[in-house]
Amino acid sequence: MQKLKARFDEAFELDWSEVDNSIDTEKFMESVANWAETNLNSVLPHVDWNSIFDIESEGATDFFWPYMVRLADIWEKKFLPAMTGEHALVMNGGNLAAKQWFFSDMPASVEPLPFPELAGICGIKDRAMLKDGFEDLFKVCDELVESIRSKAPNSIPADFRIPRPMRSETKLGEWYGYAIPPDCLVPKEMIPRVLFAGDYMIDSYSNNQSTTLADARIPTSGVGTIDSTSIQSNVSYIHVGRIFEFARPWIRYALTEGMESMEDSLIGEASLENYDLTGKDLLSAWAVLTRFGELSSATRQLPSGGSHVRSVYKSQKSE
Repeated sequence: MQKLKARFDEAFELDWSEVDNSIDTEKFMESVANWAETNLNSVLPHVDWNSIFDIESEGATDFFWPYMVRLADIWEKKFLPAMTGEHALVMNGGNLAAKQWFFSDMPASVEPLPFPELAGICGIKDRAMLKDGFEDLFKVCDELVESIRSKAPNSIPADFRIPRPMRSETKLGEWYGYAIPPDCLVPKEMIPRVLFAGDYMIDSYSNNQSTTLADARIPTSGVGTIDSTSIQSNVSYIHVGRIFEFARPWIRYALTEGMESMEDSLIGEASLENYDLTGKDLLSAWAVLTRFGELSSATRQLPSGGSHVRSVYKSQKSE
């Protein structure tokens, strides 16, 4: 691990002389192996992660470094030239909701609990090159699996290879994705995918979200601040009240699971006697936070070389 770090420091000219960067390599690799064993077993069953990370003792840097260099080359020679430089990050909620999430031992909620939907969008100018980059990435990973298997014969089953994504064609474009294991409690609409729609690539795990983004033409948020008819250096939009509204079912769920009664106090005995806060009080206060408004901002480049930034806060109308 220290040798690998030294190579990165040299490649990126990093100086850590004034930073305490001591690390217990053995404990670190053990913790990574334990995490992989716990979280990746349903996706990659029958893989002995401890045997894989034991390669550290046999010279992990020399073993993994050539593959890391090849992956970096793919990013530089295939992915970057295929993209335009336009990027966006979108988070919303409302399409994915369930009374239980991921694990069957999670107590079921009375009402559905929403899950945040996160998507990345990037402009592409050469779809064929981008797809070729993904193919090269899979090939390198396959070769890495074979090398690991040769170093640790019992770590990976002989017939295992990196799974390829499913492919489907829709009216909005083609998408590639992986089905979530059926024993994982998530809505059927949730599937990690990449959607190629026109001149854009959308990474998401929500079917409804990626479809909505691919079908969108004119922004409906930040009207009056974000001008979709002109080139913008940067835009941002956040509806503060809706974030609190989105989290309210989870707050109620946590309170009902952790308290015998919503009338019970949330303040410990050591607190001031004249003040109290019950679960019901917290939900009432939380409802006030949902009345916050929206904040939008747009930045455009001026001919003089400077930048013009316009930010607007818009409050919600009182009911």
